[in-house]
Amino acid sequence: MKVLLVEDHTVFRQALALLLQREPDICFVGQAGSLAEARRVLAEVPDIDAALIDLALPDGDGADLITTLRASQPRCATLVLTASADWRDRARAIEVGAAGVVHKSAGLQEIIGKLRRVAAGETLLTPAELVELLRRVDHQRAQARTQQAVLEQWTVRERQVLQVLAEGLSDKEIAARLDLSTETVHKHMGNILGKLAVSSRLQAVLWAVRQGLAAIH
Repeated sequence: MKVLLVEDHTVFRQALALLLQREPDICFVGQAGSLAEARRVLAEVPDIDAALIDLALPDGDGADLITTLRASQPRCATLVLTASADWRDRARAIEVGAAGVVHKSAGLQEIIGKLRRVAAGETLLTPAELVELLRRVDHQRAQARTQQAVLEQWTVRERQVLQVLAEGLSDKEIAARLDLSTETVHKHMGNILGKLAVSSRLQAVLWAVRQGLAAIH
C-alpha cells in the first residue's frame, strides 16, 4: 500500500519514516512536515492508500488536509497522529473523515499496525466509543448554542458591568473604569437585577460566572 506521512516533529517523523520504508507491504511515497509540503507530495503522487497525519502543523490544521484527501481520494484511509489527550481533538479528526486516532506516545510498531488496520477498512473506534464521542460533541454544541442565546439577551455594556462587578469594584470604581456616571451604573445594575429576578449583586455575579459572562480573577 502507498503511504504518506505528515508530521512536523522532525525526529519522530524520520524514525517513523525509516520503519515504514522497511515494511515489505508498504510503498512509502513521502513525508512532509507541513501542509504545503504534503500538498506538493500529493501533486506528484496523486494516488495513495493511507496517510498518517498530525493535526497540529506549523502552517495550518491537518484536518484541512484530511478533508482534501476525502474529497480527492475517497479510498485513502487516514490515521491521525496526535500528542493531545483532549477528546475534542479526537472528535474533530473523526468528524472530518479520519478512520482512527493514535497518540504519539504509542510505539512505532503499534502505529504501523493501526495504519494497516485502517488501510484494510477497519475503524479503530468501537460503535459504543463512537456513540459516546458523538454524544459529547452534541452536548458541547448544545451548550455553545445556549451560551450564544444567553449572550444575545445582554447588551455589551451590561456584560461589561457584570465583569467589573465580578472584580469587586464599587459603583464609583465601575463608573471610572467604564467612563460612565454613577447614575448610569445604577441604571445598568437595576436592569441586570431585573433581568435575573434577583435582589443582590452577589447573586448576579454568581450567575454571570456560571454562565461564562464574567470571570473572577
